[in-house]
Amino acid sequence: MKNKLRIILLITLSVFLLASCAKNPDDNVNNSTTETKVTEKQDNKKDTSTNEEEKDDKEDEKIEKAEDTKEKDKEKDEKDDEKEDKDDKKEDKDKDKEKDDKIDNKALLEDIKLKNDKVRKVLMKSDLKDQKQDKVVTSKFVADVGYDDDKNVEKAKTTLETNEGYLQEITFDLSKSDIGTVLQKFAGEEETTVTEMQIETLDIHPDYHRLIEYITDLEDEFEITENSSSYTFKLDDDTEGISDFIISEYVENLSEVEDDSVKKSMKIKFDKETLLLENVDLKLEPTLEELKGFKISAKSKFSNHELAD
Repeated sequence: MKNKLRIILLITLSVFLLASCAKNPDDNVNNSTTETKVTEKQDNKKDTSTNEEEKDDKEDEKIEKAEDTKEKDKEKDEKDDEKEDKDDKKEDKDKDKEKDDKIDNKALLEDIKLKNDKVRKVLMKSDLKDQKQDKVVTSKFVADVGYDDDKNVEKAKTTLETNEGYLQEITFDLSKSDIGTVLQKFAGEEETTVTEMQIETLDIHPDYHRLIEYITDLEDEFEITENSSSYTFKLDDDTEGISDFIISEYVENLSEVEDDSVKKSMKIKFDKETLLLENVDLKLEPTLEELKGFKISAKSKFSNHELAD
């Protein structure tokens, strides 16, 4: 009986063992499968984490680039603002300089007037070319002139010669006598005539002090430039107001012509150091039909200035 029970127990144990053995491979498979799935999940999690890290890196890089761009834009804006400020300052400086130059021109003219008003003696030499419709007349005028304290001509020795053969010399000194000497030789004649005549006043063209007066009174009509040795006053063709005065000093038969009926070019030079009048260069061309063909040019030089104390 015991043997039978033992056999039964042994058989039962063997069956159990077999069952256990039969169950373990499946469990191993399941475990293996489970481990594989866990590994895959871990790998997937690792891949996801890597992707997220890369995404974060790219996002950081994008932010850094945006910040760099913003910083560069800021620097550019600052440079643009700085340049704009410099341009504004330069423009203001140019305006101030232009304003100062205008004030300087006015001051310059005042100094010129004061200095030339002191002139009591001057040598004037003028070359005049008068082109008419049928001929050209040239003349040379030399005047050694002395002025009194009221800037009136007090004494003078003048010589006028033309290419047509006319000669005139006038000498007088009102500080000594009111009698002057006039020498003349007319074109086509060999002889000269000398006469004495009473002179109360003598009007000389061009007159030094009248020229100074016209120039300084009408400073707005001129463009003033300078170089190392002189100041140049330039009169433009469309300038109004002064040419009629200057014309009257050189050409009497044009003194009544309207200013806008004359095409003109004029330059007047003053010595930069002494501020004394040196040159007048004048060109005139009437535009009136009745004066068509007329052209006049004049060049005057002024030297040997003597000033009042």
